Amino acid sequence: MKIKRYIDIIKSEEDLKHIEDLLSTRLWIIQSSNSDNQTNFFMSYLDQVEVNFFEHQFRETITEYAREYNIDKFDFERAYINCHPCQHPGNWHIDGENGFTLLYYPLSKTDFGTEGATAFKDKGICYYKGNSIVIFPANIEHMATEHTQKSTFRYTIAFKFQIKTNN
Repeated sequence: MKIKRYIDIIKSEEDLKHIEDLLSTRLWIIQSSNSDNQTNFFMSYLDQVEVNFFEHQFRETITEYAREYNIDKFDFERAYINCHPCQHPGNWHIDGENGFTLLYYPLSKTDFGTEGATAFKDKGICYYKGNSIVIFPANIEHMATEHTQKSTFRYTIAFKFQIKTNN
């Protein structure tokens, strides 16, 4: 499996507005990418109604990715929103040994340029592009890079999938 980017995922202005509203009305907890707690950011779990909304939006893209890499069966594990304030990157981490991760980058009023990207250890960088998705194997080390846009948050909505084996 490879890192794949999909652009302009959600077509409906109403749905894009729904996502904007969803980001502004959350309860957040403090989170770290791993146990060393060097940098913190905010996180909020999606409820089932929100998961269903995004699953409907992303179904075709997820199916295309799975088909391309001959993934016959996979299970949804969890979904949440990451919220990185100015100068609060993530840390290097993996999401699991078996599976894949989908990151959705919501539209933002801020142009992050080369900041606020998702870096993949030894594999490159995906810059923040609103209304796009990056899907990648869960065992690739990655992290959110720092951004310096004061009073601005960098959001990603993460979905984790476990590949089912035939054992």
